[in-house]
Amino acid sequence: MKRLFPILFLLLALPGSVFSQNVSSGVKTAFLDFENINMDPALDYLGGIIKGLLLYDLSRNEYIRLVNRTEIEEVVEEQNLRLSGLTENKGDIVEFGKILDAQWLVKGEYIYLGRDVLITIKVIDAATAEEYVLSERGASENTVHMLAEKLVMKLTGMEMNFVNEDSVRSIISMKDESPGRVKLYSWVPGAEIYLDDRFIGYTEEDNKTPYIIERIEPGEHEIRTHYWPFGEVDIPEMRFHDWDETFSIKSGEEVVIRANQRQFNSIIYDLQQLIRENYRYPNGTTGPYRKTHSAEWQDMSGTDHKIEYAIDADLTESLFKCRIEMIYDGETYIWEEDSDADGDMDLKEEIGDVEIRLSWSRGRIDYSVWRIDIEQGMWQNQ
Repeated sequence: MKRLFPILFLLLALPGSVFSQNVSSGVKTAFLDFENINMDPALDYLGGIIKGLLLYDLSRNEYIRLVNRTEIEEVVEEQNLRLSGLTENKGDIVEFGKILDAQWLVKGEYIYLGRDVLITIKVIDAATAEEYVLSERGASENTVHMLAEKLVMKLTGMEMNFVNEDSVRSIISMKDESPGRVKLYSWVPGAEIYLDDRFIGYTEEDNKTPYIIERIEPGEHEIRTHYWPFGEVDIPEMRFHDWDETFSIKSGEEVVIRANQRQFNSIIYDLQQLIRENYRYPNGTTGPYRKTHSAEWQDMSGTDHKIEYAIDADLTESLFKCRIEMIYDGETYIWEEDSDADGDMDLKEEIGDVEIRLSWSRGRIDYSVWRIDIEQGMWQNQ
């Protein structure tokens, strides 16, 4: 374990009675449990650090008397109470306060958020069971000191300053944890890699060979690659940006990540094709060809659209005939075309934000519906 500052170690080692050696006229306060909301045993150490710092700060105010921890545990055992659920019942709170002769009950909880900690304290009036909530978010010892200042103000109405320049170090890093590492695979060679917005290298030339990032601190991180015009597209607004991913890594863990960058024009091409199909008559055959399709999408403003599409074609020895019926956002459109059996035919027509395409040549039908509100190369305008 990294060396904590000496005062904190001494305070955590001394009996609870040391904290109550204040003047008898002070505000008597019972400090209850401190809950780890993450429920990750690896983070339990934070509870000890936070509570130790708070108790140290409170002990510096002569108008606050802290109930001995042993006394609290004895009352809990005698009254057959559960400390973690004590504050859920107002009757238990009032009774507990009377037995301890305490004016205030203080209960805390914390949640680790990757780079910092959200600490919340419930200050409970032991006479009325009324709750007051105080909180601070940060990663340094001063985060706890700021919360202690709020707590003292609530308990005594006094202003005290516990924040200092020597307490800027992180409470998260006070415990030694083995760093982790990441294996990053990428389809795109030579892309810039950024970890937490810091450039660290380039993706490997071989997509089966990972770029390895060593000594990553446990917690939440963001990894990003940059190689324009490869990345990701936010749909439906068509916002083009680098591929990125947020990941969490535990002490000593190895995390494998695949960077799923794609060429922007390839993504646009896939989104443009609402319906695309073809059919080739086997040599020497004739007859009907019928098929139905449907497609739903959102335009860039987020408006929903829907198409129902039906093609009814027939080939004889001399003639090819085709009928298309399309229902687009409730409106019906019909096209009827014909051609010599051995001839060619092409149809293109725009309806709203889509284009209908149909072609016939040498026994093959090709038909499709394309979006025309988006286009190749539009990423260059962003």
